[in-house]
Amino acid sequence: MEDVVIIGGGLSGASLLYACQQNGLAAVMLEEKVVGGAGATAHSRGMVRVYDPQPELAEYAAAGLAFWEAFGADNPEVYAPIGLAYFLKEENIPAAEAFLARMGNQAFGMRLACAGEIAERCPALNPRFAAQARMAIWEPKAGHINPRVAARALSDRAQSMGAGVIEGVRVLRVVPQSGHMRVETGFGALNARRVIVATGAAPHLLDRPQAIETRSIVLSSYTCEADAHPNLCLIDEEAGCYLRPGQPGHFYVGGAAPSLAAMPDALAVDTATAMAENTAHRRGLLNSDAYDPLACHVGHDGYTADFLPLLQEPGAARTGAFCGFSGRGAKYIPALAQTLVSTWKERGAL
Repeated sequence: MEDVVIIGGGLSGASLLYACQQNGLAAVMLEEKVVGGAGATAHSRGMVRVYDPQPELAEYAAAGLAFWEAFGADNPEVYAPIGLAYFLKEENIPAAEAFLARMGNQAFGMRLACAGEIAERCPALNPRFAAQARMAIWEPKAGHINPRVAARALSDRAQSMGAGVIEGVRVLRVVPQSGHMRVETGFGALNARRVIVATGAAPHLLDRPQAIETRSIVLSSYTCEADAHPNLCLIDEEAGCYLRPGQPGHFYVGGAAPSLAAMPDALAVDTATAMAENTAHRRGLLNSDAYDPLACHVGHDGYTADFLPLLQEPGAARTGAFCGFSGRGAKYIPALAQTLVSTWKERGAL
């Protein structure tokens, strides 16, 4: 019998698996497709930053940035600390100043910066930002991860420590037994002392599936010449869009209006409209039109009403939950997994 069975092999499941192994728990992760191959892990913004308008998420993110700095030191293919500029709405500048003051010496070098300074760091930035005297939170240690690569790196590290990973397994139900949980698949079952659901936007195994709403995440990729490549992560709070550099020669832009559904299979995404919306955002962010569209990448994630994750402590007669992270989750998921697994183990819930 396993100590823990984790259902879902995205960034959340892989982070839990790694955290379980760090805490001496025998864990197995089950994934319906391939590790890192679906949902938000396959296609999401992947930005790592500290500032967030929601204080609780900012606290999570501070621990998340520290995690990615440490993990990225040994896995440089996972984390790119290239810096990030978060352009604020004018009415939100006082709140951002108060946030920076509260952070104090833990601010990771964060500070307010004018658009002109950001343009010096990122020549591809649209000059309208400076013309409008826009202000941004500059995070020099921030950057981006590739969530798919990160999920595989975390699961590989966990497996090297003794964890199990089984791909191509569809879980049908979780049934409480006397003193343990039975995880039933189409062809058999696994027994475990505890089970944690980390299925993102596929909440059918949760105790409260209605707590999660599925939203599409649509990224558009573009090609460019080397001298026009945007070299920083950019977020424009006013336009509700963002840009994430990729490998030299291409980058991603997001912000297209999401589709909403109760389950991923019910999402209806008009990729042509989404591409047009993201292209408009790209024009708003960058100072040139010398970019060619490449593809539209459709992912999805689970959202709660307050944009905070759905966390449920596992136990002898209930299934734990670690999902509902929305598009903001990549920056802090592994750090939160470490904290929760350690806490749950101390309480006897794992």
